[in-house]
Amino acid sequence: MHGSNQSGVSEFLLLGISESPEQQRILFWMFLSMYLVTVVGNVLIILAISFDPRLHTPMYFFLANLSYVLLRLACSNTQVNHMVLIATGCFIFLTPLGFMIMSYVRIVRTILQIPSVTGKYKAFSTCASHLAVVSLFYGTLGMVYLQPLQTYSMKDSVATVMYAVVTPMMNPFIYSLRNKDMHGALGRLLLGKAFQRLT
Repeated sequence: MHGSNQSGVSEFLLLGISESPEQQRILFWMFLSMYLVTVVGNVLIILAISFDPRLHTPMYFFLANLSYVLLRLACSNTQVNHMVLIATGCFIFLTPLGFMIMSYVRIVRTILQIPSVTGKYKAFSTCASHLAVVSLFYGTLGMVYLQPLQTYSMKDSVATVMYAVVTPMMNPFIYSLRNKDMHGALGRLLLGKAFQRLT
C-alpha cells in the first residue's frame, strides 16, 4: 500500500485547556516534564525491583505491576483508554473503591487500637499519602466519568489531567521514595558498587 496517507505532524498543541498560544507553550512544557517524571520514575521502580533480589516479595511485585500499568497508560493511545473506561465504567470504578473503603475502615479500626500516640501517628502518616492519591484519583475519575457525556466541561478537562497525568506521576514519590528498601535498591541500581560500600 504505497499510496496510503503519508502526512506528518510537525507540532503538538494542547487544545481545550487554553486558547492562548503563550499558555499553550507553558502547558506543553509543564505536561512534558510531568510525563517525563512519570516515565522515568516508574521505569526506575521496575528496574530496582527487578534487579534487587531483596525486593522479590509480593508487595514489590504488585508495586512493579502498578508502575507497568501506569507506563502503559502514559505511553498508549488515549482514545482506546477512553473507550475502555466508558465500556467498563461503573463496575471497574466502584468495585475496587468499595474494597478500598472497606480496607481503610479496618485499617483505621486497627490503628485506633494502638496504645501509643506515637504509634498511631506513624501508622496514620504511612496511610495518609496513599489515601491522598487514591482520593485524588477516584475523585477526579468519578467527577469525569460518572456524569452524562453531554455535560462535559472545562473543569472536567482539568480533572482528566489530574487522574491521567498527576496521579501516575505521583506514584514513584508516594509508594517508593518513602520506603527504605526502595531507597537502597535505587541507590544500588543507580550508583552500583559505590553505594553498597557506603551502606
